[in-house]
Amino acid sequence: HGHAVADVLTGAVDPGGRLPMTWGRRVEDWRSHDGYPGQDGQVHYGEGLLVGYRGFDADGTEPAFCFGHGLTYGATVWSAAEGLPASLTAAALRSGVGFEVPVAATGERPATEVVQCYVGPPPGHDGRPVRELRAFAKVRLAPGETARAALRLDDRAFSRWDPAAGGFVLVEGMHDIWIGRSSRDLLEHLQVMVLP
Repeated sequence: HGHAVADVLTGAVDPGGRLPMTWGRRVEDWRSHDGYPGQDGQVHYGEGLLVGYRGFDADGTEPAFCFGHGLTYGATVWSAAEGLPASLTAAALRSGVGFEVPVAATGERPATEVVQCYVGPPPGHDGRPVRELRAFAKVRLAPGETARAALRLDDRAFSRWDPAAGGFVLVEGMHDIWIGRSSRDLLEHLQVMVLP
């Protein structure tokens, strides 16, 4: 393990990892803080769907480090997403719709990027997260190389759990799509209409 850490610290290898959680600046930044330590030995977890980065986004709280954050030793430039239609039908989403994001290494060092796709619900869906991670792809690039990060969205990316139906149901309407390096470093915003 010591050699691996030395390789990362000296830049011999690009770590390319990303945070699987959000780090707040204070303990009060997390929504779960409101329910702790609870009463009579019972803790109430009232965050619902707004756990982690979803709660930080809903509250507008600036984290110390956001979900999906990570660094690379190389420099990159991202191009606009290609191949994502402006409207999608339920039938197309059942089999999934693929699209690509070109990423170019512009520096003298190898680079690693994780292209992340977040989806937000149509207006009027109060209590839903502002955005949720729905697809991601990791690309490793040699200096001067361009790669195409391939992502795929299916019907679950545009669905919500419906207790009455006992399953996930497709949410029709205009959805926001964000492409970026993390839940806060968002480089592109698109909209997609989901049709029956």
